[in-house]
Amino acid sequence: MKELNSLLQNLGIERLLPLQEKMWETCRTAKGAVVLLAPTGSGKTLAVLLPLLERLSEQDSAAVCLAPTRELVLQHQTIWNAMHTGFPSVCLRGGHSFPEEQAALTNCQPKVVFATPGRLLDHLTRKTFSPDTTTLLLVDEFDKCFELGFRDTLNEIAQRFLRIQNVWLSSATDTPEIPRFLQKMSERDIVRLDFLHETETLSGLSFRTYLLPEEADKAEVLLHLLCTLGDESSIVFVETREGVELLRRQLCRTGLSLAFYHGGMEQAERERALLRFRCGAARTLVCTDLAARGLDIADVAHVVHFDLPRTAEQVIHRNGRTARQGKAGVAHFLLAPSDDLRAMLPDADLTPSPLPTATQLPPPTAFSLLHLDCGRKEKLRNGDIVGALCKQCDVPFEAIGMISLNERHTYVAIASEAAKAFATQRKVKIKGKTVRITPAR
Repeated sequence: MKELNSLLQNLGIERLLPLQEKMWETCRTAKGAVVLLAPTGSGKTLAVLLPLLERLSEQDSAAVCLAPTRELVLQHQTIWNAMHTGFPSVCLRGGHSFPEEQAALTNCQPKVVFATPGRLLDHLTRKTFSPDTTTLLLVDEFDKCFELGFRDTLNEIAQRFLRIQNVWLSSATDTPEIPRFLQKMSERDIVRLDFLHETETLSGLSFRTYLLPEEADKAEVLLHLLCTLGDESSIVFVETREGVELLRRQLCRTGLSLAFYHGGMEQAERERALLRFRCGAARTLVCTDLAARGLDIADVAHVVHFDLPRTAEQVIHRNGRTARQGKAGVAHFLLAPSDDLRAMLPDADLTPSPLPTATQLPPPTAFSLLHLDCGRKEKLRNGDIVGALCKQCDVPFEAIGMISLNERHTYVAIASEAAKAFATQRKVKIKGKTVRITPAR
């Protein structure tokens, strides 16, 4: 328990949630497969990562942790590194240099590999990663993996790992694919932890619906709504990539602080959009359902359904981005006359609200995001970057926020007032190297 308390302290968490505690206790003794069923926003990701530490302490053991999206595997590795476990890890994902990943696998000798299914299979096929020492396979957001078309990929991966002793899965739905997959991976008992019917995580969720007349300009209504929300954070869900891009064009000159995110964007642009939203440099994230699952973004106050999703399950996943872990949140629905929301939320109070009319823009964001053209490849640490900003650029220490240190570049959130000094490119010296600092937009 002392070891667990140390991990939680590293993460800034006072205590585990009930499902995390149950998963921790179960995985310590389970000999076969463990399936965690829990709704979106319930803390599944940490629940499946925490028990890894004890298993990796065993001799000749290693783990592979799969997740459906590039952003989620990066998030897993970030959480793992924040725990300061002492066990090295490597992240394998599309949109990233394959040779760099190959070198990291060779040089790092990781105890944990975080990967998207397609990228892991690519390494297995090219024999740049050997599954021989892997004794534990973890699949987070298992149902989302199948939804995104990874069924055959997961089945092929399952056939490559011959020394697997434990399989841990998390899923937001009780899909019949779970027992089918586990039959291939584990001949031992399957332990199911079912928290799908727990309502505690969304107890603070309220609903607001807006009935739009046929002639209404939907983007204009959204603009008024975002002005109404003021300085509170929001995620706007749009059905298609094209719809996100259309809103980008319609709203880009309004003065709102926005970030845009969908699967058709370049990986670097997607990562930058999420970082801007996470650190508070963007107040609103406009996105497809790619952001409805898995991403751990704290303190989102509002979810806006710009387009009504096709299923009740999608509504649940989207709404799970707010009202997380006992906090309050509001789900807003912009409804056309033909939209039938009652079928998806039969028990909710869906009394229509007046259309928003506010026009005053929210205040500027508290933080801005900077880009530095240096990273871990130069053996930099967070302290090196903080020191350079404080000593060479006169940035107050308390003005520096989140730092995201990547292989070849770094993002730093700093207070918007201090960021004015970086409106144009500046240069600093860090470990003898000239580093360019520019705004990250």
